[in-house]
Amino acid sequence: ASPQDNADLFADHIETLGDEALIAVCAEGHYVRILSTHGEERIFYRFSEALSRLSARSGVRIHRSYWANLRHVKKLEGNAAKANVLLTTGLRLPVSLTYRDEVATHFGARHARRADSAPVMAGR
Repeated sequence: ASPQDNADLFADHIETLGDEALIAVCAEGHYVRILSTHGEERIFYRFSEALSRLSARSGVRIHRSYWANLRHVKKLEGNAAKANVLLTTGLRLPVSLTYRDEVATHFGARHARRADSAPVMAGR
């Protein structure tokens, strides 16, 4: 598929999902993985391009490889050394120091308490 075909595929997929079903987008090499309430989809597409397409959505970049829909983030947890967001699915995604303050502003706290353990997605 051409880069334009993949751009159209990504745009169509997130449009079809809508803001309620779209949970997160993760970079995996030259692919992006779209996590939704309907499952996962992997598309050959640059993460930087995906971020541009996601700019109008109610989400935030949380890590160099992760974007999360704020509607599906239950809370920010961790400490000064390590932070994660807990998603409505129970999955945890890492929050890098670079993006931590921006993520924290959406939750009104600098650092939150650590919750019960849940899987942390740190690449596949």
